[in-house]
Amino acid sequence: MNITRSIDDITLEYGGHNSPADGMCLLEATAWFAGESHTDHPVCVSPFLGAFGRRLNDGLGEADRQKLVPFIPRLVGTAGDGLDEKRRYLAVDWAVRTAVPRYLDVAGLADQARTLRGLPPVVDEPTRIAASRALDGIRDLTWSARMKRRETLIELFKAEYAKAKPITIEDYTAVAVAVAVAVAVAVAAAAADAAADADAKKRPSWDEIYQATRRALRAKWNDETTDTALAVAIRTNTAEGIDLPAV
Repeated sequence: MNITRSIDDITLEYGGHNSPADGMCLLEATAWFAGESHTDHPVCVSPFLGAFGRRLNDGLGEADRQKLVPFIPRLVGTAGDGLDEKRRYLAVDWAVRTAVPRYLDVAGLADQARTLRGLPPVVDEPTRIAASRALDGIRDLTWSARMKRRETLIELFKAEYAKAKPITIEDYTAVAVAVAVAVAVAVAAAAADAAADADAKKRPSWDEIYQATRRALRAKWNDETTDTALAVAIRTNTAEGIDLPAV
């Protein structure tokens, strides 16, 4: 028996869920709409679009996430349609010629942004390789600036650390929040490097600091923003010998 399902009353939610009754993300809603068993990897959806959709669903705020609802029926039947290669080039083109230049503009690197915007559209391997080489060149040019910024953040954390002389978990959290709220993700990675030099006998474990900082950030932000920020900070942390828990 065919069951007609409507997307009119769907509210997309962050993350994965045990059943539709518990909530649905974009891909879980697509599986439901297509009549598949509950999953965020519906077989009717292109693997490329599925991966992109899961990340996009969790990266958007509550209101913006609902703008994805009209795409639910359009995702059905994309598996095996022969368009994934085109989709990959389209995604690379947008990232290189639209997204990255916006960040470069904010960073005051207008010339580099102009270079990327002036690249030919990424539609095949030759144009993808050309875009990759352009990105490599810009990455090399900006490396010293990124390292200088990182060192600045480390020094900010050290200064606050010295003034506060933290003892309890809450003290450490207060220092981190005081420095990090405006630039939470960047400072989180820098703070990890700086605090690694501290006397381990006088401070809580990294897991305790992580959990306390998570609670403090949630007092200012919603859970989704906090989890996303901390996840990025952990994945980009390069300090050796530090074992932070996964979000």
